[in-house]
Amino acid sequence: MLAVGGQSAWLCAILATLAALTGISGQAMGPAQQAALAPELVGYWGNGDSMLVSALVNISSQLTGEEAVEWNWVVEDCNATANNASFTADEVIVACASEIQAYFQKFPDVQQMFLYSSIGNWGSFSDLFQEVVYINAPLTASVIALVNGQSELELAIEQYISTISDPNEIAALEVLLAEIHSVLNNTALSYDQQMANLSSIFADFFKQHPAWAASIRGIKIPGFGSIGDFLNVADQHFRIDNFGQLFVIDAGQTQSRLVVDLTNDVNNPAYNLTRSEKTLLLDFINDIQAISSNASLSTSDKIAAIVAAYQQLMLIAPYLQSVLGSFPIGTEFGFGTFQDLINAYDFSVVFAPTAAPTTKTPTTTPMLGNCATLSQVIKVFNGNETIFYDSSNQYLNNNPGTQATNWRPYLTRIQNTIIMNSTLTTTQQIQQIAYTIKTYEGTNTARISYLNGIMIGSWGTYAQLLTCGGY
Repeated sequence: MLAVGGQSAWLCAILATLAALTGISGQAMGPAQQAALAPELVGYWGNGDSMLVSALVNISSQLTGEEAVEWNWVVEDCNATANNASFTADEVIVACASEIQAYFQKFPDVQQMFLYSSIGNWGSFSDLFQEVVYINAPLTASVIALVNGQSELELAIEQYISTISDPNEIAALEVLLAEIHSVLNNTALSYDQQMANLSSIFADFFKQHPAWAASIRGIKIPGFGSIGDFLNVADQHFRIDNFGQLFVIDAGQTQSRLVVDLTNDVNNPAYNLTRSEKTLLLDFINDIQAISSNASLSTSDKIAAIVAAYQQLMLIAPYLQSVLGSFPIGTEFGFGTFQDLINAYDFSVVFAPTAAPTTKTPTTTPMLGNCATLSQVIKVFNGNETIFYDSSNQYLNNNPGTQATNWRPYLTRIQNTIIMNSTLTTTQQIQQIAYTIKTYEGTNTARISYLNGIMIGSWGTYAQLLTCGGY
């Protein structure tokens, strides 16, 4: 159990523990490091398979009957996708994860066995599904952007309405469309607030009409994915927006909602916990209570401290990850599970806002595009500033529009998960930045034209950076 005395030092200690745990070789990677190294999931190992396919093959030998047959289909499909040179690494990850998730939904007993199984030294299948959220997140801004008064999200639902005949479903979807339109036309709402509100609107709709949930979530949004993929991102924003609700103390209670819910979960006989498991979990909940009741901590500090305490618990009792992750929390307002809390925190780390520049950007050598001096533009100064981010951000501000809006989340992700990632060498950082730019551009001439001309301080352009990164 955590000591509560000396609370400022105690908080610093536990947050330092979190930072250390996510950077120790051999332990689970932190979310930023996983996001940066995700392309390695589909790179080839010495045995000719990718890290992901190797993990799938290892599971095959542990299954029998129909479960084994259908799992082998997943392995074959994923391997074929990984070997298709026309797909980017992100596209392979999304396609494989989609098949694995569909399989897990059909065979929940297999999911329970392998959801937290390791994929090489990268992470687990649970982490893989979260990585898909990271991949899709930067694209959601274009899904809700209004063009001629309508968004791609609304158009996709309207197209679906044209294919159905049930008058009750049509009427309900028209009400849903009106609510979506109201949110997207509210200029007082930020992107984050719009996404959180949309998550809530869809959750209410599915609660009222559960029979239609699967078909609505399966609606395809051109150039993006499904509405379900979109909502997986929106739900992260909803949970982050409602972190504070977890620490509310309801009338008649003396502890926060989070503590009450977790305590009820541990005492629920349906989980069939042993005495030692209950003891460990109740000690963990006591730690959460100490964090929750600390009035000097902000909501974000409390969540970070809880994640740190969770990391400590996983070091001594990793076998509790599955059951603890499945515990429902925040049931009063539809938050989700404890694993959803961890995922939402990780999402906030990967897509955390980067501070605006406060001082003049230092200069580099005048020779344009010199690969030997490229390291200077990704060197961190003033805590979290870099020439690469500051100059790119300034360019987007001076050249607004769809291209700027769509690239900005990727720029933030580069800063937070690659440049600020101390576990990567400078060479790896440059390669990962170049890979991100190249993957985003693809063959889209508008993207290529917009990005390649961006000047990085006085060093050179994105196009020249791509050359230094091997493209």
